[in-house]
Amino acid sequence: MATILDQYGRVIEAAPKPELGRVVATLAQALTYPSRGLTPGALTAILQEADEGQVARQCELATEMEEKDAHLASVLQTRRMSVLGLSWDVQACPTDAKDAAASQKAEAAQALCQQAMDALDVEDLVVDLMDAIWKGYSIAEIDWRTGDVVMPATVEWVEPSRFVWLGKTVHLLTEASPKEGEPLPANKFLIHTHKARSGWPARAGLFRTCAWLYLFKNYSMKDWLQYCETYGLPLRLGKYPAGATKEDRESLLQALVGIASNAAGIIPDSADIQFIDAGAGKSTGGADVFEKMAAFCERGISKAILGQTLTTDTSGGTGTFAAGSVHNDVRHDLVEADATALAKTIRRDLFRPLVGWNLGWDVADKVLPYLVFDTAMPEDLKSKAETYGVLVEKVGLRIPASHVREIFGVPAPIDNEELVGKVVAPANPASPMPMKAARPGGAQPNKALPVSADPGQAKVDGLVDTVIGEGAPVVAAMVDPLIALVESATDYDDLRDKILAAYSSLGTSALIDVLARAMTMADLGGRANA
Repeated sequence: MATILDQYGRVIEAAPKPELGRVVATLAQALTYPSRGLTPGALTAILQEADEGQVARQCELATEMEEKDAHLASVLQTRRMSVLGLSWDVQACPTDAKDAAASQKAEAAQALCQQAMDALDVEDLVVDLMDAIWKGYSIAEIDWRTGDVVMPATVEWVEPSRFVWLGKTVHLLTEASPKEGEPLPANKFLIHTHKARSGWPARAGLFRTCAWLYLFKNYSMKDWLQYCETYGLPLRLGKYPAGATKEDRESLLQALVGIASNAAGIIPDSADIQFIDAGAGKSTGGADVFEKMAAFCERGISKAILGQTLTTDTSGGTGTFAAGSVHNDVRHDLVEADATALAKTIRRDLFRPLVGWNLGWDVADKVLPYLVFDTAMPEDLKSKAETYGVLVEKVGLRIPASHVREIFGVPAPIDNEELVGKVVAPANPASPMPMKAARPGGAQPNKALPVSADPGQAKVDGLVDTVIGEGAPVVAAMVDPLIALVESATDYDDLRDKILAAYSSLGTSALIDVLARAMTMADLGGRANA
């Protein structure tokens, strides 16, 4: 019978069933501590072993580097925590709205995977799998439990040095096969790889990029310590006369050494010793050269892991610090890539067997749920509020309140809930435009003035009342069509077009006649009372 293998060389059973119990026993490993006395030749040998699939010493060195270098540990922790801090959600696979059966299966699969994720320690799982960023891969074993449903009880991280890579296929090292290892059981392991570059997973981790910088930095630190030992302690120098005996010289030396450390010596009083500091008097001399070398290596490590240096390097002064204060701790595109790769691994190695065993492998193949991390950048709500203010107040754009509440996360009031904020008079709900407020019945454009006690003013008021009476029908004949246009317009553009179209047909001769007669009567009245 032919054997079917998956992309990792694992055997796929014809009717797969969950393998219960732990496959990888927890054993105490004898570490070789490859960082001890590390040289360029030794590092090259370790990398060559990893190229051949034997990654044990490379993984041990990567672990030691993170333990020994505080800067390296800090930036790696920042990179891992950038994904750990993201919110996540299990989303059902999209289906055709008309296919009720497929939608029901997708919802059942989503609920099953959500139940499994809720039962697991997702935070630890993310941290463990994110170790692939550094070492190139991270593998965790799933401990399945059976009952009414098959569920993962725990997911345990496995030391990466327990595996060997044969090209792109990973095997587990066992006592029976300590060199080439044995294929991993199907649907038993989460195998997360980090693709920092194309090629084999054993070479894809950021360790390969940072190993040489770590080595050079440690050489610099070693020389720096030697420099401090040589020039950091005061030298006690005793001089003896030319005729001093051996016993006198030994007594003088013992007296100097007995004062403190061994940084002491004796010379004849006629001799002269000069201590020349390498690069003394130069801007690049002294201890600065070691510090600059260490800082150079740390900046390179920051760029490789975080994609930037501004949040880890303030040597440039206040300007650099100010720039770093607004710079992302990890470049956003790296966070998105890490989260996407992690979600893909969990969906493939955890969700698929979970859905397959419980709901059927056809469901797993067609409507497998997705794990989605929220990698959206936080919005500048202040800037967005100012933009909405301009659109509403200056442009006159009308925006649904529900949309604004959704954007800014403001809930709608419930019942008689107490409200805060400025009260704005609402527009006429029956009118599509705010200007369409209903006029009260019997309202007139103008009204008669009150009667005055002054005889002269009474004559003027009488003339005004006469003009208003005669002009009211004329004004109404012009205003009523305009009001009708306002009431029938759907928006401001429509109103403008209707007014322009009706302008030429608006009769003004009657109004002109009324105004001319009123001005004539006013002129004659003024002459008669002069």
